[in-house]
Amino acid sequence: MRFGGKAYTKFIQFWKQGFSGGLAPKALSAQSKTIATLVAHKFPKGHESPPRPLEVRADDCVRLGERLVVHGSGELTEAVRVTDSEGQSSAADLYADGAATFAIQGRSRQGEEGNVQICRILIERVNRDGAHWGDPTTVKDLARQEVDCEARDGNEVLEIQVTRAEINEHIWKTLSRDRDVSGGYRTADEAADALRDAIIPKGNMDKSRRAKLILALDATETASHAFRPVVDSFRRRYGEWARQLCFKGIWVVGPTADLTSRLDSL
Repeated sequence: MRFGGKAYTKFIQFWKQGFSGGLAPKALSAQSKTIATLVAHKFPKGHESPPRPLEVRADDCVRLGERLVVHGSGELTEAVRVTDSEGQSSAADLYADGAATFAIQGRSRQGEEGNVQICRILIERVNRDGAHWGDPTTVKDLARQEVDCEARDGNEVLEIQVTRAEINEHIWKTLSRDRDVSGGYRTADEAADALRDAIIPKGNMDKSRRAKLILALDATETASHAFRPVVDSFRRRYGEWARQLCFKGIWVVGPTADLTSRLDSL
């Protein structure tokens, strides 16, 4: 299958039609063995090369409530496509030269909207390491204004603050106005720098509160921030700095648990 232009939209429509047709997730996943050529929606501004096809095998199709996530990878490339029941879709692409791009269409999330879903993905990933945290819930406690969600394991409480991984306000204002926006970074290092920039303001929080708090960088709409080369770059160049902030943990949260990684770890 070869798609051109706004290929990610057509790709999502292809999967969504199969999904809405009543196929079970397992059956849908079985269809995903087909090789597809994905073309990025737009390239990062200033990049000299034209968009190039991404050869990927879309072998990871996950249903998350009312969302459908397709994650494909090639030898040196990676692609993520997400669609939901409210009409929002997003795409992220990693190119062989290290460029990482994203594109979003649909309504812009407002305020704390979506925080529970973001924390649910995080909890799933944390529990893979042997924890047993329950489903997260929203926190509306004026004494804990820095906490967006919490999860419990018996008497233990895990407190989580959510902030966007992409803090360029122009991106979100454009999405709110036009319901269509794209962006990206020419290298994994540049994308890792963006993660650092999202974390820096949180260092002003009292250290005693940071020690009890998981900081979750929301990359569910901008999955390019969660690609492995970006995470590896961050850990290599900023991991020690992030550990010295003394949060309970700093994570980048992508559209699935497989695209969710701890940043302040070796």
